[in-house]
Amino acid sequence: MTVAGGTFRWAIGEPTSILPPMASTTDDFAVVDALFDSLTTAGVAGRPAPSAATEWSANDDATVWTFHLRPGATFQDGTPVTAEAFVEAWSTLVAAGPMQHLLRDVVGHAAVASGAATTLSGMRATSEDTLEVTLSRPRGDFPILTSHPSLGPVQPSAVAADPAAHALQPVGNGPFRASEPWVPGEFVRAARWDGWTNGDRPEDGIGEVVFRIADLDTNFLAFRQGRRDLARVPPEALELAAEEYPASPGSYTGPGLVTGATPETYLLAIDRSVEPYEELEVREAASLFVDRQRIAAENDGGNLDPATSLLPPAISRGSAGMCELCTFNPSGAADRLADAGVPGLTLAFNAEGGHERIRDVLREALSDRGYTLVSNWRGAAPTLVEYLDRLASGGIGMFRLPLTADVPSSLDILYPLLHSSQTPDRGGLNYMRYQDPQVDALLDQAAQIVDVDQREALLRRVEEIVVNRDQVIVPVVTSRLAVVVGEDVTGVRVDPFGGVDLTTVRAV
Repeated sequence: MTVAGGTFRWAIGEPTSILPPMASTTDDFAVVDALFDSLTTAGVAGRPAPSAATEWSANDDATVWTFHLRPGATFQDGTPVTAEAFVEAWSTLVAAGPMQHLLRDVVGHAAVASGAATTLSGMRATSEDTLEVTLSRPRGDFPILTSHPSLGPVQPSAVAADPAAHALQPVGNGPFRASEPWVPGEFVRAARWDGWTNGDRPEDGIGEVVFRIADLDTNFLAFRQGRRDLARVPPEALELAAEEYPASPGSYTGPGLVTGATPETYLLAIDRSVEPYEELEVREAASLFVDRQRIAAENDGGNLDPATSLLPPAISRGSAGMCELCTFNPSGAADRLADAGVPGLTLAFNAEGGHERIRDVLREALSDRGYTLVSNWRGAAPTLVEYLDRLASGGIGMFRLPLTADVPSSLDILYPLLHSSQTPDRGGLNYMRYQDPQVDALLDQAAQIVDVDQREALLRRVEEIVVNRDQVIVPVVTSRLAVVVGEDVTGVRVDPFGGVDLTTVRAV
């Protein structure tokens, strides 16, 4: 059946959930973003733009935020979108959702996460269309955090009436509505919802989106056969995709192969309280021994770039090139180890993910200069859960540190990673046990600043200190998207997180 406006066929893997509080994967977010609107959306250069909320403001230290919902906005069943709908959705996320860490700074998070409370005490519907959120620490970037797909609202009565049915065919507030129940292993179908008022879209935009569910290889084959309009590319097929679907290098827009930067950086982190890493020369040597060009060329189908900063380029373009020792200089590295009287380095990483290949490149560079690399305590790589438990226990000198941003915010990365209060036992990501009063002061100051440019200027100073002065972070590579877009659609821009604003898409 032909749909007015045409159909956009988006290839995805099997979602784990298509409800905001329970969503956790890129495939989940693709569907959720079509069906639901969060308070804000990520606008130009990652700045927050209106969505379900039209205005927001903060108190002087950015610990209390007030959001005003769009007047007259409704869910797709005609019931009003209220502040209470966000209170319920966010509380559900913290109680049972996989992305509950997004709200770790909302007052009452610990009580709801532990089961001691059912509702976040830091959230208050001061009126039907006004939401007040109180935080345990300043968050000048909180409006961009609220753009995350997992922070969309739920329609309370629809959930209560039939939770199982609602999980398969949710009632959302987004630009598309689920036109039939999700068929696992097959598809999720969503039709254009003409009652949507949270933004603008062309009259001749697509009439529906069908999320076609299959594995990566099957979906790419279906794209090549003309049965998909957007699909991810398997690493082993990247060269083929580049030949068959040429596009501008690093582009985020179709048609063709989209290879823009993602919000992910592969990092090595160093605990300078562990021997021999208390010596600056040893930490510098670790960075100089990393052959980033080779690692980028030999992994993920060559769809990587040598890292030149801690922050991914998709998050902070101003950081590019700031790393002074992100060059391959094994001679200089060997001289530093010799000066320090150190026979080699250590490296810890988890199983799976190809980390052994990066270990082998680093080990070869050291071995060529007569030095050793001992990995994972001379044993097998642990699972990710075991690995993180070991990191949390401390005492590990140099280790792989996962870094993938949830939202386009430098503060959301740097504060939990580097502030001395953010050690694992306190729910943070500072596995290095890094402590520096100047860095703490800069992060605390940046956290209170609402203006993006002013906040970013302070955070660049933090990055300079950590990467160049103290050398406790070793950037290795950054990743790129690998998505193909067909020629039968226009207006497709894939954002760094893999999402697409479907309201701009037209069928040719």
